[in-house]
Amino acid sequence: MTLRTLPFVFAYLTSTLIASATLVAQPVPAPKPPNSAAVTIGETVRASASKSTVQIAEPFTIRLEATVAPGSVVEFAQYATESSFDSESNPALGVFDVLSVQTATDLPSDDPDSPLRIWSQTLSLESLQVGHHSIPAIRVTVRKGDLSRTLTTKPIPIEVQSVLQGDDEPLRKIADPIDPDTETSISTSGLHWTWWVLIGIAVISIAALARFWQQRRNTPLRWCRTELAKLEETSNLESPLNQIAVLREILRTSVSIDRGVFTQSPSTRQLIDACQGIAEHLVFANCERVLKYADQCKFAGNRSSSDNASSANLPTPSSLEKQLADAIAETHSLLDHLGGRQRKDA
Repeated sequence: MTLRTLPFVFAYLTSTLIASATLVAQPVPAPKPPNSAAVTIGETVRASASKSTVQIAEPFTIRLEATVAPGSVVEFAQYATESSFDSESNPALGVFDVLSVQTATDLPSDDPDSPLRIWSQTLSLESLQVGHHSIPAIRVTVRKGDLSRTLTTKPIPIEVQSVLQGDDEPLRKIADPIDPDTETSISTSGLHWTWWVLIGIAVISIAALARFWQQRRNTPLRWCRTELAKLEETSNLESPLNQIAVLREILRTSVSIDRGVFTQSPSTRQLIDACQGIAEHLVFANCERVLKYADQCKFAGNRSSSDNASSANLPTPSSLEKQLADAIAETHSLLDHLGGRQRKDA
């Protein structure tokens, strides 16, 4: 190596050292966080009202429906029913009082190809405050293992009208000023009209109050009869599990008329025993069969497809249709028994 080549060698070594230091100092990229969006894919909650305009003390329903992944558990809010007319008894629903609560848990989706499950809660409400109100946003909690997520509905506007709203025009016509030149005193006929108006107002108020108390007493039984009639009109069995779920809610509401609302969802055995305790002379064998059929389908749906055919032991469509019709007839007898008992108590 000569003196002439020494600067070139020194420059080569310097550039090599700088490149090595750059590689060593380059930061290592941080690992990406795991994708947590997959936990909540497909989870939704919606709320719908049966009416947007109601009269004072007229019951209506709010239905909450949560669509969640299999294996999830939905926790709905708990409400006191018919405990007080004060809105503070149910602060989450403002001016609306909760008459009854029905909950359907872990039902299959209407789409047979979808693995999602349906959880629903139906609230029967009424209000004694006239005006434009709204059902506030309602939160539900979805849990799966150690993970949880809160879903929130949108507020629903509800108008509450008075039973006398729109009927006060005759009263305004009566209230026209009296001409002092033609009337110097109140005539006897004028007094008669005044008395008739006061009597009419009193009769209307008494009728409205009687209607209000009758609605509060008969609301659950009337709801059961209406839903049972709808169920009876359904002639196809495209979604038998949904029909049986409605029948279960009717039976549970019927039991609550006599024995109070269940604190939690009862088993099939508990529900049939409660019905038998109300009407000992009636038989609920077909109700028990179709409810157990739904339990078997739910159990089979949680197992592998290779075990379904051998473990479910499900009835044929023709026998299921007859059992469901007989179960509806048995439920009719239960509602007639409860209606007769209410008339006797009245």
